[in-house]
Amino acid sequence: AIIPSELAKSGDRKAQNVADRLFGWSMLTGLTLGLLQYFAVPHLIPLFTTLPAVQEAVRKPAVISAILHVVNGPRFVGEGQMIGLKSFRELTAITCVGMCILLGFLKSSLGQSLEGVMISNLIFCSYQTVALLIHYFMFGKLSRKRIQQHTNDAKSQ
Repeated sequence: AIIPSELAKSGDRKAQNVADRLFGWSMLTGLTLGLLQYFAVPHLIPLFTTLPAVQEAVRKPAVISAILHVVNGPRFVGEGQMIGLKSFRELTAITCVGMCILLGFLKSSLGQSLEGVMISNLIFCSYQTVALLIHYFMFGKLSRKRIQQHTNDAKSQ
């Protein structure tokens, strides 16, 4: 609700600045959480099991989930700003393609192990994040190109 509120109150440029800050904070937060989890994994795993085989089995999925924090930070902001700006059709298209990618990887040999499922999820989330950022920067209601076009149209009138 922050971005649409700013758009209604102060216009395109201010809303774009708010969205840029949210993306920045989401990247910083995701990176911080990911690094914390990555460095905490060796200390956390023994708290849950003393079995060496289980400790080894969960190490890679735990590291993959730490990477997911980094990827999902901007993803959640991207989805939120698209919902707030009522870009439902585009968000649905991005999500449908992402689900096809996820299902394809899950049906492959990757879907046969916990690590493979986590990697499939990481690929899905990474695709979503990249697609949402491309939409935001190039095609979305707050893209620089669109805002510049509105500014040029207003000046020519």
